[in-house]
Amino acid sequence: MPLKTEVYNKAHNINEYTLSNSTGGLVVRIIDYGATITHLFVKDKNGQPRDVVLGWDDLDGYLGNKGRNPYFGAAIGRCGNRITNGKFELNGQTYQLALNNGPNALHGGVKGFDKRKWTLIGSTDDSITLELISEDGDEGYPGRLRVALTYTVTDDNELRLEYTARLTDNQSVETVVNLTNHSYFNLNGCTRGEELDVLNHTVRMTATNYLDINENFQPTGKILSTKTDTPVMDFATGDGQPRHTIGERIAQVLPNGYDHCYVIDTDDKTYNIAGNEEIREAVVEVSSPLTGVRLTFSTTEPGFQFYTGNNVGSGQTTKTSQSSPALELRKNSGFCLESQRFPNAINEGKWRPQVLLSPNATYSQTTAYKFGLI
Repeated sequence: MPLKTEVYNKAHNINEYTLSNSTGGLVVRIIDYGATITHLFVKDKNGQPRDVVLGWDDLDGYLGNKGRNPYFGAAIGRCGNRITNGKFELNGQTYQLALNNGPNALHGGVKGFDKRKWTLIGSTDDSITLELISEDGDEGYPGRLRVALTYTVTDDNELRLEYTARLTDNQSVETVVNLTNHSYFNLNGCTRGEELDVLNHTVRMTATNYLDINENFQPTGKILSTKTDTPVMDFATGDGQPRHTIGERIAQVLPNGYDHCYVIDTDDKTYNIAGNEEIREAVVEVSSPLTGVRLTFSTTEPGFQFYTGNNVGSGQTTKTSQSSPALELRKNSGFCLESQRFPNAINEGKWRPQVLLSPNATYSQTTAYKFGLI
């Protein structure tokens, strides 16, 4: 269906773009503040549309004026996830970033890409492309960076995200890039109390490894097996085997529930800034027994952060597209599948090529969220 464009907030000059496929089975709304996915409608087992992402009803929420905004739906950069002690070295120079997550730099800093206005540079009936220029020194990162992000909906009920990033002309420095999207999904739809958390969602992954972390969520450099090292992290069940729910073992997961980078690719030889050419299915299925909605997640990235909304709540509410009057969200009200390079990769020699962008090189990534019914 044709792209729909509306003014989302006149005072801040923010626009909203609505993408929908020909069947009406997938409708996605995106604003150019933070390149943020604000709504994502899919049809449940009864044919009723459900908005399955967390967010806010207006720009004030995304600006943080209604309480803490935990990156609902936003594009994340220049470097997603955590950099230990907010510090890294390039070409003999040490760079110190803001520490906005305990002893870590998180999700691009105090004013990352999620808090910036992006520019529409292209569109079709089923896609939009947004661009952001990140100046040299932005949040402490070196180099002037141009980022493009294309959102596309397909008739297979798939939302596809395609990222590219390059240093602008005449740049002689290197920089760090690790982009992702921070949508929180709740396939229950958040229409009433029993649907306000995702603990009943069943999960089946292909990934059987994850990155070990310490109590400060800092990677130790070790890749652990979900099969032999930590079975409570294992969602890689075979066909016909019982599947685990998110809530089944979450109390046993340290430090505070699922907030870990699962590893798709363990081969160091494939780690490079250009990323993999092949998009691979990383999560076969997350599904809600209440609505029958199923999500499949695929990416070209070597890993993804599986986060179960452990810090959601405290003033955050459902949108009117989900319930009216609004209901208070709570811990585990959503889950994230954040496709990405490994956290703190710039400080781990073998992982460093994943995130190190040189002049004339191109960072690229493709991620897809596909929806259906169980």
